[in-house]
Amino acid sequence: MRYRKRKRIYCALLLIILLFNFISCSKEESKNVKLYYNKNTVKEISVVEEIIKEYKKKVGKEITLVGVEKEEDMVEFIGEDKESNIVILDGYSFVDFANKDYLRDISYLYKDKKTREKFALINNVYGRLLGSYYGIGFMPFSLDLVCNDKLLESMGLNVKEDNLFKAISILTSKGIKIPTYIKSEYTKELLLSAVVANDTIIYDMNQEYVKGKLENDIYTIKDGQKIFNVINDYYKQGILKESNFIEGGEDLIEKFNKGEIPVVLTTTLSSDKFDSSINTTLINKQPIENKYVNAATGVDIIICATVGNHQENDVESFLRFLLQGGAMEGLDKLKVVTGNKMGDSSLIGVQGDMASSIQAIAEVNRFYFNRISNKDILSISDEVKNVMEGKYDGKEWERVLNKKTTQ
Repeated sequence: MRYRKRKRIYCALLLIILLFNFISCSKEESKNVKLYYNKNTVKEISVVEEIIKEYKKKVGKEITLVGVEKEEDMVEFIGEDKESNIVILDGYSFVDFANKDYLRDISYLYKDKKTREKFALINNVYGRLLGSYYGIGFMPFSLDLVCNDKLLESMGLNVKEDNLFKAISILTSKGIKIPTYIKSEYTKELLLSAVVANDTIIYDMNQEYVKGKLENDIYTIKDGQKIFNVINDYYKQGILKESNFIEGGEDLIEKFNKGEIPVVLTTTLSSDKFDSSINTTLINKQPIENKYVNAATGVDIIICATVGNHQENDVESFLRFLLQGGAMEGLDKLKVVTGNKMGDSSLIGVQGDMASSIQAIAEVNRFYFNRISNKDILSISDEVKNVMEGKYDGKEWERVLNKKTTQ
Protein backbone atom coordinates (compact mmCIF):
# COMPACT_ATOMS: atom_id res chain seq x y z
CA MET A 1 0.00 0.00 0.00
CA ARG A 2 2.75 2.40 0.97
CA TYR A 3 4.58 1.47 -2.22
CA ARG A 4 1.55 2.35 -4.39
CA LYS A 5 1.10 5.65 -2.55
CA ARG A 6 4.77 6.48 -2.93
CA LYS A 7 4.59 5.57 -6.61
CA ARG A 8 1.62 7.90 -7.15
CA ILE A 9 3.55 10.75 -5.45
CA TYR A 10 6.58 10.13 -7.68
CA CYS A 11 4.38 10.10 -10.77
CA ALA A 12 2.71 13.34 -9.69
CA LEU A 13 6.11 14.97 -9.10
CA LEU A 14 7.32 13.76 -12.48
CA LEU A 15 4.28 15.24 -14.19
CA ILE A 16 4.82 18.54 -12.42
CA ILE A 17 8.47 18.59 -13.50
CA LEU A 18 7.56 17.76 -17.10
CA LEU A 19 4.82 20.40 -17.12
CA PHE A 20 7.23 23.00 -15.72
CA ASN A 21 9.81 22.15 -18.38
CA PHE A 22 7.15 22.34 -21.09
CA ILE A 23 6.01 25.76 -19.92
CA SER A 24 9.63 26.96 -19.69
CA CYS A 25 10.38 25.73 -23.20
CA SER A 26 7.21 27.31 -24.52
CA LYS A 27 8.18 30.63 -22.99
CA GLU A 28 11.66 30.30 -24.46
CA GLU A 29 10.25 29.51 -27.89
CA SER A 30 7.75 32.38 -27.69
CA LYS A 31 10.44 34.96 -27.11
CA ASN A 32 10.75 37.36 -30.01
CA VAL A 33 14.03 37.89 -31.77
CA LYS A 34 15.24 41.43 -31.08
CA LEU A 35 16.66 43.76 -33.68
CA TYR A 36 18.99 46.38 -32.18
CA TYR A 37 19.81 49.58 -34.04
CA ASN A 38 21.38 52.98 -33.37
CA LYS A 39 18.40 55.31 -33.31
CA ASN A 40 20.67 58.34 -33.78
CA THR A 41 22.32 57.26 -37.03
CA VAL A 42 20.06 54.82 -38.93
CA LYS A 43 17.92 56.90 -41.29
CA GLU A 44 15.76 54.26 -42.93
CA ILE A 45 14.39 52.33 -39.96
CA SER A 46 10.85 52.84 -41.32
CA VAL A 47 11.77 50.58 -44.24
CA VAL A 48 12.97 47.91 -41.80
CA GLU A 49 9.66 48.26 -39.94
CA GLU A 50 7.83 47.59 -43.20
CA ILE A 51 9.89 44.43 -43.77
CA ILE A 52 9.16 43.24 -40.24
CA LYS A 53 5.41 43.68 -40.88
CA GLU A 54 5.69 41.60 -44.05
CA TYR A 55 7.69 38.97 -42.19
CA LYS A 56 4.99 38.61 -39.56
CA LYS A 57 2.30 38.45 -42.23
CA LYS A 58 4.04 35.82 -44.37
CA VAL A 59 6.02 33.81 -41.80
CA GLY A 60 3.94 34.38 -38.68
CA LYS A 61 6.84 35.40 -36.45
CA GLU A 62 7.57 38.71 -34.76
CA ILE A 63 10.75 40.78 -34.56
CA THR A 64 11.06 43.34 -31.77
CA LEU A 65 12.86 46.59 -32.66
CA VAL A 66 15.10 48.01 -29.92
CA GLY A 67 16.70 51.42 -30.40
CA VAL A 68 19.97 52.20 -28.59
CA GLU A 69 22.04 55.36 -28.31
CA LYS A 70 25.20 53.90 -29.90
CA GLU A 71 26.52 50.63 -31.29
CA GLU A 72 28.59 50.00 -28.17
CA ASP A 73 25.34 49.66 -26.20
CA MET A 74 24.59 46.48 -28.15
CA VAL A 75 27.64 44.66 -26.82
CA GLU A 76 26.06 43.76 -23.47
CA PHE A 77 23.46 41.68 -25.33
CA ILE A 78 26.05 39.73 -27.32
CA GLY A 79 27.78 36.53 -26.23
CA GLU A 80 28.10 32.82 -26.98
CA ASP A 81 26.06 32.09 -23.83
CA LYS A 82 23.28 34.56 -24.74
CA GLU A 83 20.48 34.73 -27.24
CA SER A 84 21.34 35.27 -30.87
CA ASN A 85 19.68 38.43 -32.15
CA ILE A 86 19.91 40.83 -35.06
CA VAL A 87 21.84 44.10 -35.13
CA ILE A 88 21.97 46.94 -37.64
CA LEU A 89 25.46 48.39 -38.06
CA ASP A 90 27.16 51.05 -40.16
CA GLY A 91 30.24 50.50 -42.31
CA TYR A 92 32.81 50.90 -39.56
CA SER A 93 30.93 49.18 -36.73
CA PHE A 94 30.27 46.19 -38.99
CA VAL A 95 33.99 45.54 -39.43
CA ASP A 96 34.67 46.30 -35.78
CA PHE A 97 32.04 43.83 -34.54
CA ALA A 98 33.16 41.14 -36.98
CA ASN A 99 36.77 41.57 -35.85
CA LYS A 100 35.67 41.05 -32.25
CA ASP A 101 33.79 37.85 -33.17
CA TYR A 102 30.41 39.34 -32.21
CA LEU A 103 28.81 38.34 -35.52
CA ARG A 104 27.79 35.01 -36.98
CA ASP A 105 29.30 33.94 -40.28
CA ILE A 106 26.32 33.69 -42.64
CA SER A 107 28.28 32.78 -45.79
CA TYR A 108 26.21 29.62 -46.15
CA LEU A 109 23.18 31.79 -46.92
CA TYR A 110 25.08 33.34 -49.82
CA LYS A 111 26.36 30.04 -51.20
CA ASP A 112 23.86 30.08 -54.05
CA LYS A 113 25.08 32.48 -56.72
CA LYS A 114 21.48 33.44 -57.47
CA THR A 115 21.17 34.89 -53.95
CA ARG A 116 24.14 37.18 -54.48
CA GLU A 117 22.90 38.22 -57.90
CA LYS A 118 19.63 39.46 -56.45
CA PHE A 119 21.45 42.50 -55.10
CA ALA A 120 23.71 45.25 -56.36
CA LEU A 121 27.38 44.43 -55.97
CA ILE A 122 27.84 47.21 -53.41
CA ASN A 123 25.21 45.58 -51.14
CA ASN A 124 27.23 42.38 -51.11
CA VAL A 125 30.52 44.23 -50.64
CA TYR A 126 29.28 45.89 -47.46
CA GLY A 127 28.19 42.55 -45.99
CA ARG A 128 31.48 40.79 -46.67
CA LEU A 129 34.75 40.72 -44.74
CA LEU A 130 37.88 38.67 -45.48
CA GLY A 131 36.00 36.53 -47.97
CA SER A 132 33.12 35.67 -45.60
CA TYR A 133 29.67 37.19 -45.22
CA TYR A 134 28.67 38.57 -41.83
CA GLY A 135 25.83 40.81 -42.89
CA ILE A 136 23.38 42.01 -45.52
CA GLY A 137 24.09 45.45 -47.00
CA PHE A 138 20.88 47.43 -47.37
CA MET A 139 19.80 50.93 -48.50
CA PRO A 140 22.88 51.99 -50.53
CA PHE A 141 23.31 55.71 -51.12
CA SER A 142 25.51 58.34 -52.71
CA LEU A 143 25.64 62.13 -52.65
CA ASP A 144 23.21 63.21 -55.39
CA LEU A 145 22.48 66.51 -57.08
CA VAL A 146 18.92 66.33 -58.41
CA CYS A 147 18.07 68.89 -61.10
CA ASN A 148 14.69 70.03 -62.41
CA ASP A 149 15.32 70.03 -66.18
CA LYS A 150 12.40 72.25 -67.17
CA LEU A 151 13.12 74.88 -64.53
CA LEU A 152 16.83 75.04 -65.37
CA GLU A 153 16.09 75.33 -69.10
CA SER A 154 13.74 78.23 -68.38
CA MET A 155 16.68 79.89 -66.63
CA GLY A 156 18.91 79.34 -69.65
CA LEU A 157 21.09 76.76 -67.89
CA ASN A 158 22.26 73.47 -69.33
CA VAL A 159 23.17 71.15 -66.46
CA LYS A 160 23.13 67.72 -68.06
CA GLU A 161 26.69 66.41 -67.81
CA ASP A 162 27.22 63.92 -64.98
CA ASN A 163 29.98 65.98 -63.39
CA LEU A 164 29.07 67.13 -59.88
CA PHE A 165 31.59 69.93 -59.38
CA LYS A 166 31.07 71.27 -62.92
CA ALA A 167 27.34 71.43 -62.26
CA ILE A 168 27.93 73.30 -58.99
CA SER A 169 30.22 75.70 -60.86
CA ILE A 170 27.58 76.43 -63.52
CA LEU A 171 24.92 77.04 -60.90
CA THR A 172 26.98 79.21 -58.56
CA SER A 173 28.33 81.28 -61.47
CA LYS A 174 24.73 82.39 -61.98
CA GLY A 175 24.35 83.27 -58.31
CA ILE A 176 22.41 80.11 -57.44
CA LYS A 177 23.14 78.73 -53.98
CA ILE A 178 22.90 74.94 -53.66
CA PRO A 179 19.97 73.89 -51.41
CA THR A 180 21.34 70.98 -49.37
CA TYR A 181 19.53 68.34 -47.35
CA ILE A 182 21.81 65.52 -46.19
CA LYS A 183 19.83 62.48 -45.08
CA SER A 184 22.71 60.45 -43.65
CA GLU A 185 24.65 59.94 -40.46
CA TYR A 186 27.53 61.64 -42.31
CA THR A 187 27.99 65.35 -42.97
CA LYS A 188 27.96 67.15 -46.29
CA GLU A 189 31.68 67.80 -45.87
CA LEU A 190 32.49 64.13 -45.28
CA LEU A 191 30.45 63.03 -48.28
CA LEU A 192 32.14 65.63 -50.49
CA SER A 193 35.50 64.29 -49.31
CA ALA A 194 34.32 60.82 -50.38
CA VAL A 195 33.52 62.21 -53.85
CA VAL A 196 37.10 63.51 -54.08
CA ALA A 197 38.68 60.37 -52.62
CA ASN A 198 36.64 58.22 -55.01
CA ASP A 199 38.84 59.21 -57.95
CA THR A 200 42.12 59.93 -56.18
CA ILE A 201 43.31 57.97 -53.14
CA ILE A 202 40.68 55.20 -53.26
CA TYR A 203 42.64 53.13 -55.78
CA ASP A 204 45.41 52.57 -53.23
CA MET A 205 42.83 51.48 -50.67
CA ASN A 206 41.07 48.81 -52.74
CA GLN A 207 42.20 45.95 -50.57
CA GLU A 208 40.61 43.71 -47.96
CA TYR A 209 40.61 44.78 -44.34
CA VAL A 210 43.16 43.04 -42.12
CA LYS A 211 41.54 41.29 -39.18
CA GLY A 212 42.56 42.83 -35.86
CA LYS A 213 44.10 45.96 -37.42
CA LEU A 214 40.99 48.08 -37.98
CA GLU A 215 41.73 50.73 -35.36
CA ASN A 216 45.03 51.50 -37.10
CA ASP A 217 43.70 51.28 -40.66
CA ILE A 218 43.71 55.06 -40.93
CA TYR A 219 47.51 54.93 -41.02
CA THR A 220 47.45 52.75 -44.15
CA ILE A 221 45.99 55.61 -46.20
CA LYS A 222 49.03 56.65 -48.19
CA ASP A 223 48.15 60.21 -49.10
CA GLY A 224 45.17 61.44 -47.10
CA GLN A 225 46.32 65.02 -47.54
CA LYS A 226 45.55 64.76 -51.25
CA ILE A 227 41.83 64.93 -50.42
CA PHE A 228 42.28 68.33 -48.82
CA ASN A 229 44.62 69.55 -51.57
CA VAL A 230 42.01 68.79 -54.23
CA ILE A 231 39.20 70.33 -52.19
CA ASN A 232 41.33 73.45 -51.80
CA ASP A 233 41.84 73.56 -55.58
CA TYR A 234 38.07 73.53 -56.04
CA TYR A 235 37.73 76.16 -53.33
CA LYS A 236 40.08 78.45 -55.22
CA GLN A 237 37.97 77.86 -58.34
CA GLY A 238 34.97 79.10 -56.37
CA ILE A 239 33.22 75.70 -56.39
CA LEU A 240 33.65 73.96 -53.02
CA LYS A 241 32.97 76.91 -50.75
CA GLU A 242 30.74 76.69 -47.68
CA SER A 243 29.00 79.89 -48.77
CA ASN A 244 27.78 78.14 -51.94
CA PHE A 245 25.56 75.77 -49.97
CA ILE A 246 22.36 76.49 -48.05
CA GLU A 247 21.58 73.62 -45.70
CA GLY A 248 18.04 72.80 -44.71
CA GLY A 249 15.64 69.95 -44.02
CA GLU A 250 13.17 67.79 -45.88
CA ASP A 251 11.19 70.92 -46.79
CA LEU A 252 13.78 71.63 -49.49
CA ILE A 253 12.59 68.60 -51.44
CA GLU A 254 9.01 69.82 -51.06
CA LYS A 255 10.10 73.14 -52.58
CA PHE A 256 11.87 71.25 -55.37
CA ASN A 257 8.72 69.25 -56.13
CA LYS A 258 6.69 72.46 -56.28
CA GLY A 259 9.16 74.03 -58.73
CA GLU A 260 10.30 76.68 -56.27
CA ILE A 261 13.99 75.70 -56.47
CA PRO A 262 15.83 74.20 -59.48
CA VAL A 263 18.15 71.77 -57.70
CA VAL A 264 18.73 70.04 -54.38
CA LEU A 265 21.85 68.30 -53.11
CA THR A 266 20.84 65.28 -51.07
CA THR A 267 21.43 61.53 -50.74
CA THR A 268 19.77 58.50 -52.29
CA LEU A 269 18.12 57.91 -48.89
CA SER A 270 15.76 60.81 -49.71
CA SER A 271 14.45 59.11 -52.86
CA ASP A 272 10.95 58.53 -51.48
CA LYS A 273 10.34 62.26 -51.05
CA PHE A 274 10.77 63.17 -54.72
CA ASP A 275 7.93 63.50 -57.22
CA SER A 276 8.83 60.88 -59.83
CA SER A 277 6.74 62.63 -62.51
CA ILE A 278 9.16 65.56 -62.72
CA ASN A 279 11.75 65.42 -65.52
CA THR A 280 15.05 65.38 -63.66
CA THR A 281 18.75 64.89 -64.21
CA LEU A 282 20.75 63.04 -61.57
CA ILE A 283 24.37 64.08 -61.08
CA ASN A 284 26.60 62.18 -58.64
CA LYS A 285 29.88 61.42 -60.42
CA GLN A 286 33.11 63.39 -60.32
CA PRO A 287 35.93 62.52 -62.74
CA ILE A 288 39.19 63.94 -61.40
CA GLU A 289 41.98 61.64 -62.55
CA ASN A 290 39.90 59.48 -64.91
CA LYS A 291 37.44 60.19 -67.70
CA TYR A 292 34.70 58.14 -66.09
CA VAL A 293 34.10 57.04 -62.54
CA ASN A 294 31.12 55.67 -60.62
CA ALA A 295 29.66 57.51 -57.64
CA ALA A 296 31.17 57.08 -54.16
CA THR A 297 28.68 54.89 -52.32
CA GLY A 298 27.88 53.63 -48.82
CA VAL A 299 24.98 51.83 -47.17
CA ASP A 300 22.71 53.09 -44.42
CA ILE A 301 22.16 49.64 -42.96
CA ILE A 302 24.06 46.38 -42.59
CA ILE A 303 21.83 43.70 -41.07
CA CYS A 304 23.78 41.10 -39.06
CA ALA A 305 23.18 38.15 -36.75
CA THR A 306 24.99 38.06 -33.42
CA VAL A 307 26.60 34.99 -31.89
CA GLY A 308 24.62 33.10 -29.25
CA ASN A 309 23.26 29.67 -28.38
CA HIS A 310 19.52 30.47 -28.38
CA GLN A 311 17.11 31.55 -31.14
CA GLU A 312 19.54 30.76 -33.96
CA ASN A 313 16.77 29.20 -36.04
CA ASP A 314 14.47 32.20 -35.68
CA VAL A 315 17.29 34.58 -36.56
CA GLU A 316 18.15 32.50 -39.60
CA SER A 317 14.50 32.47 -40.62
CA PHE A 318 14.46 36.27 -40.76
CA LEU A 319 17.75 36.45 -42.67
CA ARG A 320 16.50 33.92 -45.21
CA PHE A 321 13.37 36.02 -45.61
CA LEU A 322 15.55 39.05 -46.38
CA LEU A 323 17.75 37.23 -48.87
CA GLN A 324 15.46 34.67 -50.44
CA GLY A 325 11.88 35.36 -49.38
CA GLY A 326 11.16 38.37 -51.55
CA ALA A 327 11.23 40.73 -48.56
CA MET A 328 12.63 43.66 -50.54
CA GLU A 329 10.94 43.07 -53.87
CA GLY A 330 7.76 44.90 -52.88
CA LEU A 331 9.44 47.95 -51.41
CA ASP A 332 9.24 49.86 -54.70
CA LYS A 333 5.83 51.05 -53.45
CA LEU A 334 7.76 53.10 -50.88
CA LYS A 335 9.90 54.65 -53.66
CA VAL A 336 13.10 53.67 -51.84
CA VAL A 337 16.30 52.30 -53.38
CA THR A 338 17.23 49.08 -51.57
CA GLY A 339 19.82 47.63 -53.94
CA ASN A 340 17.56 44.65 -54.61
CA LYS A 341 17.50 44.32 -58.40
CA MET A 342 13.95 43.05 -58.72
CA GLY A 343 12.47 45.60 -56.34
CA ASP A 344 14.43 48.54 -57.74
CA SER A 345 13.60 47.63 -61.36
CA SER A 346 10.07 48.96 -60.86
CA LEU A 347 11.23 52.43 -59.84
CA ILE A 348 10.72 55.28 -62.32
CA GLY A 349 11.80 58.91 -62.61
CA VAL A 350 14.52 60.14 -60.30
CA GLN A 351 14.15 57.01 -58.15
CA GLY A 352 14.83 54.86 -61.22
CA ASP A 353 17.90 56.93 -62.06
CA MET A 354 19.20 56.55 -58.51
CA ALA A 355 18.64 52.79 -58.64
CA SER A 356 20.46 52.47 -61.98
CA SER A 357 23.40 54.41 -60.59
CA ILE A 358 23.60 52.10 -57.56
CA GLN A 359 23.58 48.98 -59.75
CA ALA A 360 26.69 50.23 -61.57
CA ILE A 361 28.79 50.74 -58.43
CA ALA A 362 32.01 48.71 -58.12
CA GLU A 363 33.74 47.55 -54.95
CA VAL A 364 36.38 50.27 -55.26
CA ASN A 365 33.66 52.94 -54.98
CA ARG A 366 32.74 52.29 -51.34
CA PHE A 367 33.30 55.19 -48.94
CA TYR A 368 36.96 55.47 -48.01
CA PHE A 369 36.11 56.57 -44.46
CA ASN A 370 34.27 53.37 -43.56
CA ARG A 371 37.62 51.95 -42.50
CA ILE A 372 38.16 54.90 -40.16
CA SER A 373 36.52 55.07 -36.71
CA ASN A 374 33.38 57.15 -36.33
CA LYS A 375 35.28 59.43 -33.93
CA ASP A 376 38.14 60.01 -36.36
CA ILE A 377 35.88 60.87 -39.28
CA LEU A 378 34.52 63.78 -37.26
CA SER A 379 38.02 65.25 -37.40
CA ILE A 380 38.07 64.79 -41.16
CA SER A 381 34.71 66.52 -41.48
CA ASP A 382 35.94 69.47 -39.41
CA GLU A 383 39.10 69.81 -41.51
CA VAL A 384 37.12 69.70 -44.78
CA LYS A 385 34.83 72.42 -43.47
CA ASN A 386 37.85 74.58 -42.64
CA VAL A 387 39.23 74.18 -46.16
CA MET A 388 35.84 75.07 -47.64
CA GLU A 389 35.96 78.24 -45.51
CA GLY A 390 39.35 79.21 -46.91
CA LYS A 391 41.47 77.99 -43.98
CA TYR A 392 43.70 75.56 -45.89
CA ASP A 393 47.32 75.21 -44.74
CA GLY A 394 48.40 71.82 -46.14
CA LYS A 395 48.54 70.14 -42.72
CA GLU A 396 44.96 68.89 -42.50
CA TRP A 397 45.72 65.16 -42.66
CA GLU A 398 48.57 65.58 -40.19
CA ARG A 399 46.12 67.08 -37.68
CA VAL A 400 43.64 64.25 -38.26
CA LEU A 401 46.37 61.72 -37.41
CA ASN A 402 47.57 63.73 -34.42
CA LYS A 403 44.04 63.83 -32.99
CA LYS A 404 43.89 60.07 -33.47
CA THR A 405 47.05 59.51 -31.40
CA THR A 406 45.98 61.85 -28.60
CA GLN A 407 42.47 60.42 -28.13
